[in-house]
Amino acid sequence: MQYSRVSRDTCGLGFRMVLKAVVAAGWIVTFAACYVRIWSQRNHDRRWSAEAGKRVVFFLLVACVYVLPELLALALFVLPWVWNFIEETNWKIFYLLTWWFQSKSFVGRGLREGLGDNIKYTLFWVLVLATKFTFSYFLQIKPMIKPTKQLLGLNNVDYEWPGGSIKLAVGLLWLPVVFIYLMDIQIWYSIYSSFVGAGVGLLQHLGEIRNIQQLKLRFQFFASAM
Repeated sequence: MQYSRVSRDTCGLGFRMVLKAVVAAGWIVTFAACYVRIWSQRNHDRRWSAEAGKRVVFFLLVACVYVLPELLALALFVLPWVWNFIEETNWKIFYLLTWWFQSKSFVGRGLREGLGDNIKYTLFWVLVLATKFTFSYFLQIKPMIKPTKQLLGLNNVDYEWPGGSIKLAVGLLWLPVVFIYLMDIQIWYSIYSSFVGAGVGLLQHLGEIRNIQQLKLRFQFFASAM
């Protein structure tokens, strides 16, 4: 019984993954086709005509349809009790809504965090990402713009290595910056998580010894903890 259920859920998961890949490919083709139609009309009319404007509006409508599930997810993120109710209810209509994201055997049903925790979690990541992007722009990317332009402006350069070119030199110049840009978010996360953890510990008095009497009571456990 358990094996049949696991195998059935596994097949459902595989089908869902394939279906998601097909839908993603469909959206890519749709956006590409709409984008090409806009510029083909623009180039045909040699200006932003009314017909080109209609195609832009159609492109925006398609984008709105694409964003609708994300807006629904955002609404459920802000209202976690609604999402908990949907997950805990065995109504088939709700199962159809959640089937795209999880199976019936998902063990985390009805365990969404509260609104306050979601807000604090969001603010934490906003702070981490804002610091990361600010640091990356002003101390990594911006100082590289001027030397990159200078390299691109050079002509008739003789390279000591075979196959050398301006583009290769620019790529090698930017390669460490790209690696640091992709990795430094872990550093900022570690820094802010340590501060947040320390703040939570101080506010909740975790591990706090308030007086000498408590110190004496805990002194006998210090040796065993080492």
